[in-house]
Amino acid sequence: MGKEYEVDSQFIKKYHIDELINNFAFVSGLYSTLLDINGNILVEPSGPTPFLGVFYEMVNNPLYKEKYSKIVNFILDSKQAMYFEGDGVNNESRYAATPLFVNGRFYATWILYAHNKTQNQKLFKSFEKLDSMGEALSEIITTIYNASVNNEREESIKTELEFERQSKIVIEDILRTVSQGSVKELLGLYDQVGNLLDVDYIVFYKFNKRHPGRMRLVDYWAKGGKSKEAEKAFAWNSDRYEPELQNKIRNEGLVIDKTNMTNKLRVHVFNGNVRAIMVYPIVVSDVYIGRLIFIESTKERIWSSVEKRFAKELSDILVKNILINNRIGKVSGNSHVIREVFEGIPAMIMVRKNDNGKILYANKTFRAMVGDGIVGTDSYRFLPKVSDEYAGYEEKQEKKKPVEYKRFIQLLGGNYDVIEHHIEWQQDIDASIVILKPEIDK
Repeated sequence: MGKEYEVDSQFIKKYHIDELINNFAFVSGLYSTLLDINGNILVEPSGPTPFLGVFYEMVNNPLYKEKYSKIVNFILDSKQAMYFEGDGVNNESRYAATPLFVNGRFYATWILYAHNKTQNQKLFKSFEKLDSMGEALSEIITTIYNASVNNEREESIKTELEFERQSKIVIEDILRTVSQGSVKELLGLYDQVGNLLDVDYIVFYKFNKRHPGRMRLVDYWAKGGKSKEAEKAFAWNSDRYEPELQNKIRNEGLVIDKTNMTNKLRVHVFNGNVRAIMVYPIVVSDVYIGRLIFIESTKERIWSSVEKRFAKELSDILVKNILINNRIGKVSGNSHVIREVFEGIPAMIMVRKNDNGKILYANKTFRAMVGDGIVGTDSYRFLPKVSDEYAGYEEKQEKKKPVEYKRFIQLLGGNYDVIEHHIEWQQDIDASIVILKPEIDK
């Protein structure tokens, strides 16, 4: 999401700066080009046809690069245009060079060249104005650059906010589906996850207990649908990661993309089939049992911070459901199954009775925050009844839709986003699952 802008040849073409420089060459009857600090061409040489080839060969000649480095040093020290003799092609050739800056930082040199006496007279007359023209062009490029960066940042922020909004919906759907025990609905959510992250595969591996060091494919999602070809691409039977990477996965997860992918990883670990990957550990009841892997095999990419957070949260939810799908399918409203899923989720979750607010269950994250004694107490003392906080709750409840609102919770010492789902607890208790997340300032 987003990219770092650079004032390069693509930037210059995109905003038609090259046309401005080329048009000056056309009007003045001189030869013109724009070179970066290393002498690489940013704007193709232009000017009158007769000696354009000569000028082009000059700026590409390795000997000219040596002279150009001296020119750069001079104009950087003086921050002024420089007028000097040619390179011996003929006695009448002359050059002029002026530095261009973006936000006060040197990035290119505007070169003007005169091949013969007539052109040299034009260049000599233009030289007096070259400093002011360079300043004006620097100001134009700086203004365009800053506007481009700001627009890019705004688009990036909008994209991230929209991703967070959609990821929140997916997580809520998953939690609701788990609480209701619908296997069919749960499997349908894989498409939402894969499409939102725009990945090719989501794969879950477990360690093979009978053969240490070996992996077993449990389940996967593929953008093009399940197939033998897709399964063959990632059906590993051994742990290909080096010990250092294995430890990293176990402790914090492994995120590899365009910024840190190496040929060794691509070839020896991923068989050349992966462009970017996120690997997160699956821990159930404090036991490291496997990994959830998000694979991009089509294009180069850089994972954003919101994508990484979403994938990590999914690793704490989706795979636990894969492990308990059979039991969920057989037992509706099984609180034991729901507890097993919610224990590893990083958000604070509690289940409370709808008639009196009694807390029936609080997950590990919630208990770590307020203490184990919270179970059995009255939740209404710190989080009032949702129908008192949210108009139209009964209608939402009938349609089994989640209710969302914000509240300052004194017990937790801050503002929280509250999501509440109506469920049936232990098959006969009218209850709600309450998810609490600290409100994040945007």
